[in-house]
This record gives sequence, C-alpha cells and structure tokens, in this order.
Amino acid sequence: MQNDRVVLCMKWGTLYPADYVNVLYNACRKFITGHFRFVCLADVTTGLDPAIECYAIPEIGLAKSDWFLPGIWPKLAI
Repeated sequence: MQNDRVVLCMKWGTLYPADYVNVLYNACRKFITGHFRFVCLADVTTGLDPAIECYAIPEIGLAKSDWFLPGIWPKLAI
C-alpha cells in the first residue's frame, strides 16, 4: 500500500495572489522529504507553478452571500 502525502490549499478571490501559493509549495518542497502531492483548489489558476495540481473548488450548494464569513463554509465542506 502506498502512503500518499497530500498538502491541500484553497485559493479564491483576490486577497492572496498566486505568489502566496507558490511560496507555500516551494516551502513544502524544501522541508518535506520524499514524495508528496501539492493540490490547490482554486477559482483562478493563472500564475501557479505548473507542478501544483489544480482543481476547481467543488460546489457546496450555497450562494456566496450565504457563506457566513468569507471562506468558512467552503473549507468545512472540503
């Protein structure tokens, strides 16, 4: 059985640019030994390092206006 290590982050909106995700990815590459997957759930993937696995943020069935505080419900839904 293979033990995959996954680092998961979420990026949406304009508060944090792609550079923040790239810095996190490079820090993980530097400090994690062995194989790992770096996955980013994002609304826009422009500027992200090509080595980052990018996927669309899954639909959680709530309008953005019902998210309570920005980002809480999408993170909990994941």
